Amino acid sequence: SWPTFLMLKPDLRHAENCFAGTASGTIIYPPIKKISFPKVTRIPNYCFAYTKALEEAYLPNVTRIDTNAFSNSSLPVADFPLVTSLSTANGGFESSQITTASFPSATGGTSIGTFKNCQSLNSVNIPLVSSLTQETFANCTLLSQIDLPQVGTIGSKVFAGCSQLTTIILRRTDKVCSLSVSNALDNT
Repeated sequence: SWPTFLMLKPDLRHAENCFAGTASGTIIYPPIKKISFPKVTRIPNYCFAYTKALEEAYLPNVTRIDTNAFSNSSLPVADFPLVTSLSTANGGFESSQITTASFPSATGGTSIGTFKNCQSLNSVNIPLVSSLTQETFANCTLLSQIDLPQVGTIGSKVFAGCSQLTTIILRRTDKVCSLSVSNALDNT
């Protein structure tokens, strides 16, 4: 039988699509339930996309997540304390099953659709992020409140389709928050 746990020590920088399944749901690799990459610092494009059995990821030293790295995966918790920016994570977790997203060290802005269509997402921790790019949380239907202490700019359709969203806490006092309510909240 195939292993359901992977613990590797390679450098994943050039490993795009390395463990990705396919959009049709056919898994190229055996269904991986747990991954452990204690020395990896970067998750490249589509690396764990469509990993439909992924339940746990131990990635303590990751500082960068690239395009669609975990899109359409079943990973329930995205806890990356060392990631310093979400600007490279274009669609990084799009349509994944994450319930919690925690990036306490990420600064600057998000990338387009970073958490788009994460319909199980209900907890977000991005205390240092200063801007939200287009469709960052679009269609996150279980997201009911979000605290954005450093956000000063909110792009178009950031919260579009967030049907349960009732509270957005903006605390930035040094700058007037740039928010187009009709665009950021389209279809909410």
